[in-house]
Amino acid sequence: MNWIKEDFSPNSDSLIICLSSFFGVKNDPNKWEWEKSTGLLLDEVPFKRIFFRDNDKAWYQTRFKGIDGYGPHNLAKFLSGKIKESGAKRVLMMGISMGAYGALMFGCLCKADLVLSISPQTYFTAARWKKNRLEERFAGLNVNLEETDLKVFLERYNNHYTKYNIYYGKLNTTDTKMAERLKEMENVELFPLNSDKHTVVGPLRTSGELRKILLGFINK
Repeated sequence: MNWIKEDFSPNSDSLIICLSSFFGVKNDPNKWEWEKSTGLLLDEVPFKRIFFRDNDKAWYQTRFKGIDGYGPHNLAKFLSGKIKESGAKRVLMMGISMGAYGALMFGCLCKADLVLSISPQTYFTAARWKKNRLEERFAGLNVNLEETDLKVFLERYNNHYTKYNIYYGKLNTTDTKMAERLKEMENVELFPLNSDKHTVVGPLRTSGELRKILLGFINK
C-alpha cells in the first residue's frame, strides 16, 4: 500500500496519526508529510506513528488500494484495525488543510483522544469544488455529499469523547469562516492565531507550540 506507512516499534502507549494535505502528496512515494518533524521528537521521547495520505487528493472520499469499498467509513474501519494492532492506548490525529479535514473526520470515527486540526476545510465551497475538480474525482462513486460537510458529519457521528482542537489564522477570512462554523459543537475548541496565512503550521512550529502540544500528549 503506497498510501500508508507505520512505525510501531517504539515502546510507547501513544500513537500519532499524521494525515497528508493536498500539497503534502508528493511524486516521491518515499516522502511523507510530517515524517521529518515528528522524527525529531523521537530523539526525545518514544511514540508510535502512522502516516496516511490521499493520493487521489479527494479529501479521503474515494478508493484506496487494498480497501474494500470507498469513503471515510471504510477507511476508518481499516485505521481502527491499525490502532488496535499498534497496541497504543492513546491516539492523536493531526493534519494541515485537507489533512486537517481528514483528522477531524477520522478522529471522530476512530474515537481518537485528541485531534490537532490546522486550518481545515470544513465543507466544500463552490470554488473548492471547481478548483480541485471534485466532480471529476468523485465520478462513478456514490459519495455522500451531505456528509462531506464536517458540521453535518460531526453532529451525525458524535462520539462524545474526542477532543477537537482547531488552529487557524484569524486574519484569513476563509479559514476563520471554516473554523467558526464548528465552534458550538461538542468538544471543539478554537485557537485563532494572529496570521493571514492559510496554513498556520509555520507559526506553531517556530513558536515551539506544536512541539509543546505533541510532547504534552505523548508524556501525559
